[in-house]
Amino acid sequence: MRIAISFRSGRLAGGIETYLDRLAPALCDAGHQIAFLFEHDEPAAYPAIGESRNVQRIYVNAIGRHRAIAKLHEWRPDVVLNHGIESLALEEDLLAGFPAIYYAHGYRGACISGQKAFAAPISRPCHSPFGAMCLVHYFPHRCGGLNPKTMLSLYAAETHRLKLLGRYRFVITNSEYVRREYLRLGLDPDRVRSLHPFIRPNDRSEHSEDPAVRRDGSFRVLFAGRMVSMKGVALLLDAAPIASGMLGRPIDLMLAGDGPLRRSLAARASQIERHHADLRVTFPGWIAGAALADLMSHSDLMVMPGWWPEPFGLVGLEAGLCRLPVAAFAVGGIPEWLSDGINGHLAPGEPPTAQGLAEAIAKCLCDPAGHAHLRSGALAAARSYTTEGHLQPLTEILLRVTGHSESRTPAHSGSEPA
Repeated sequence: MRIAISFRSGRLAGGIETYLDRLAPALCDAGHQIAFLFEHDEPAAYPAIGESRNVQRIYVNAIGRHRAIAKLHEWRPDVVLNHGIESLALEEDLLAGFPAIYYAHGYRGACISGQKAFAAPISRPCHSPFGAMCLVHYFPHRCGGLNPKTMLSLYAAETHRLKLLGRYRFVITNSEYVRREYLRLGLDPDRVRSLHPFIRPNDRSEHSEDPAVRRDGSFRVLFAGRMVSMKGVALLLDAAPIASGMLGRPIDLMLAGDGPLRRSLAARASQIERHHADLRVTFPGWIAGAALADLMSHSDLMVMPGWWPEPFGLVGLEAGLCRLPVAAFAVGGIPEWLSDGINGHLAPGEPPTAQGLAEAIAKCLCDPAGHAHLRSGALAAARSYTTEGHLQPLTEILLRVTGHSESRTPAHSGSEPA
């Protein structure tokens, strides 16, 4: 099949981009032809998605929407696999011109802000279905800013997105949790399917060292992700000294990532360190690929402190390949892969608190034998999310949409130069 993949950014800057960077070569290796349609090519300092393969790339910001769609028509895709674009006009063009599947990595068309969470009076997941009541919740629950024009604009855009979702041939979600959210909004159950992502081992995976060999008396606790409010880094900073006290051991907290809150979080970390001698906080910046796997392999625990309903949480399974257990809130799609006492521990997510997160961290680290059990469970869980296990049902959906038969799919990759 000739499969066009559309997304907002052509650079590796997060979990969705990591998934696409793995998906493209996997599809090529399975005999399909791939083209990318990106809205922009930023941030320029980050690696390009799918750069391991010489495939067609179309950048809307470089040539304009109409020329981009024309070039896509010239490439003649059998199907467009849309992983989320910002422009509603571009999305309309894709739906009008091609058979299309929407792959939902979040809550587009299901939430006025896309976060599916309340920030006030306490930070917690939102369970209200998208609709007119979102306008009532918006200001008191701080679903966004304080500008009423922005609120109305966001509501109109997401209402439009929800209508567009009904026009896709199929909608794929990366967890059952997100699938249930879309079904609550009236989408056809026969055309909405959950499909967990896959992870791919790298050179450092499965070769993490025994913590007893490298431990200097402290526990190394790792966070890796975007530094935005809903990812809960501030909550982790509050939880870390509590967990250190429970464990009676210092904690070396590594906050790997970047984002708009990094500077304020660094200032907050410095203030906390001054009052807690057993806490050290380091900000190594944005790390990915083999460098992130190396950091995971030298850590004792991954913490995912996000208080929003994370649609899946791919980085937690990536940690498992390095035998790294996870502590996280029981929100969104995380409980679908994080089993309490098997590959980590869950903290209550209703509401998410620093105390609850600290207790989950302490449970993971308090007993060497228990920690070893979690490390083995983390690796076993991660190994179950295979490329083959993902591609087979994805291919079935693609075939169903395009009407192709298995015998008609090409035997070799037919990637075309940019």
